[in-house]
Amino acid sequence: MAVRRELMTEALLERAAELFAERGFDQTSLQDIASAMGLSRPALYHYIDSKDDLLKRLVADLTAAAVADDEQLRARTDLPPVEKLREFVRVMALRVAQRPHRFRLLVIAEATLSPEVMQAHARLKRMKLSLAIELVRDVAATGVMRALDPRIAALAILGMTNWLAWWYSPDGELSSETIADQFATMLIEGLVANDGSENGAGVAGALQRLRRDVERLEHLIGS
Repeated sequence: MAVRRELMTEALLERAAELFAERGFDQTSLQDIASAMGLSRPALYHYIDSKDDLLKRLVADLTAAAVADDEQLRARTDLPPVEKLREFVRVMALRVAQRPHRFRLLVIAEATLSPEVMQAHARLKRMKLSLAIELVRDVAATGVMRALDPRIAALAILGMTNWLAWWYSPDGELSSETIADQFATMLIEGLVANDGSENGAGVAGALQRLRRDVERLEHLIGS
């Protein structure tokens, strides 16, 4: 019974997120959600208390769970900083691609959140950004990162991956896993001066990266 209820609640959250994203939170009624689920409105109350409760669960499900996963990732000791950041990008892109309606809802419904939910959501967003910045700084500390501001790099990562919710289609040619892997590759290669396998720390590493940048510039000028 508990498993069935959990599955039904998850399906309900997903369908509600789709309707909220398509029609708007204010324009979607509980009756609309019940009809879409093939339930009566009274039956809906077996799973949720209200429309606001439904929105609160959707917001918490995305932000709180994601931040908890990211904190665990940064605490791992079996991955070097570059690979932690790569995994952060890959998992985030995969999460957005697998639930695009929910992530679009986060943007659309922010203005309609209650003060309590908005405060919690804003706090979790700050935590998410802070974790991304720290992951980028960890990479920079190894000496392999280009001369980039960690905050700008973190904002670029979050912005690029969040935008997936607006254009990714599950019916497209590429799977969510393939897109997530490509996002991770593009962003990491854009941040690091090498693949992270070289010992790029210290003055020697800085000189090595400088030589590579000069060679690229000479090549461009020559072309």
